[in-house]
Amino acid sequence: MVMDDEEEVVMPQMAPPQMQQMPPGLRFAALAMTGEFLLIFGVLFVLLGAAAFVTELFHIKGSGEILVGLMLCIVAVILLRTSAKQMPRVQVMQGPPAMQQPRKNSKANESSYR
Repeated sequence: MVMDDEEEVVMPQMAPPQMQQMPPGLRFAALAMTGEFLLIFGVLFVLLGAAAFVTELFHIKGSGEILVGLMLCIVAVILLRTSAKQMPRVQVMQGPPAMQQPRKNSKANESSYR
């Protein structure tokens, strides 16, 4: 409820002014990169926590890091093999077409200035 002598307070938008002036494609790319950056750090902390848990579980110093590293290498190899199978075959392009020799006129054109 607004009284006569009170001014209505307008809430500013959440995005900073620089973000509002950006084109939509660039804004999407900036937000996507920020999300991926935070996701990488999240995965890093999850892996560090798993490594610490395994180390504490076996009571052998460094065992968690080794096991988590081996697990990541196995997952990477599986992903690379499946992605190689799914990659579309690229057709080898043949060279550019050969240049054709210009035709020789048997009869000179008399209207030509040469």
